[in-house]
Amino acid sequence: MTIKINEDTKRQFVRDYKLPIQIVQDGYFEYYLELFEELYLSKTKYDLLVNTINRFESLEDYLNEIYRIKNAAMDFVKDRESYKRFEKDKLEEYRETSIVNKTKLYQQDHVGKTFVSIDLVKGNIQSLNYYDKDILAADTYEEFISKFTDLEYFKESKQIRQVIFGKLSPKKHKTIQLNIMGKIKDELVKAGLKDIHVLGSSPDEIVFEKKYFENYKEILEQNEIIKKFDLHVEEFKLESINEDLSVFVKRFLNKEGIEIKRCNAKFMPEVVKHLSGEPLIDKDLAFIDEGRIAHYSEPLIK
Repeated sequence: MTIKINEDTKRQFVRDYKLPIQIVQDGYFEYYLELFEELYLSKTKYDLLVNTINRFESLEDYLNEIYRIKNAAMDFVKDRESYKRFEKDKLEEYRETSIVNKTKLYQQDHVGKTFVSIDLVKGNIQSLNYYDKDILAADTYEEFISKFTDLEYFKESKQIRQVIFGKLSPKKHKTIQLNIMGKIKDELVKAGLKDIHVLGSSPDEIVFEKKYFENYKEILEQNEIIKKFDLHVEEFKLESINEDLSVFVKRFLNKEGIEIKRCNAKFMPEVVKHLSGEPLIDKDLAFIDEGRIAHYSEPLIK
């Protein structure tokens, strides 16, 4: 028997993957999954969810399994002596960090420029392992979560990961992450990047205009301190939908694809259609107003 996926589960799926989908009612939801597949693999991920749920006898059993995984993972960590030491540690040696500038990346005078962004892959995992690898007894998140489940959807679930690490002294993770990113930034500065050229689009990310540090790849690959960390590196050109909208596009240069930034979810269908050159349909203008489906009478982008 196929289990019917209710709207609450669909909403949780949308939150889990941070998808720009407001309307989860039948007919609309399936349309948005297809529309956003190229950008977010939304249909692929939802199919994996459906297949996972149907491995259980009921939706309740599926939800109970999520609950079990979260608690098993948290209990595993909390029972370890290394974590108990971590909880008590005031982390004084990690508090000094090189602060980055707070210049905003997403502004019109940055349009047309090429940037590089560097951040930690799964920073919670790396921060705990940097402190003491015994806490998780795993080198990667996949290795850690595989102790408690063998189902791919649960391994990929950001919601499960966020809940687990959100209960394990998250402020301390952030302290260590900022310390790590400060060390990385200091190494880049030693290699020639100037402080004034470093932007801060978020507290734990380093962003700079590529023209000021063309040899960044060589430094990331060869610097002994930086090589200790698993980094997510993007090189992209910043574009704007138009000057009247504060919606930007990161067009990646070191991989395929784009990322749309600073766009309200209710406008995302229009923006995607604008970028693809496809005509709008009624569902592209739909949004939720006080719990009801409504439609804009005119498009946002003319």
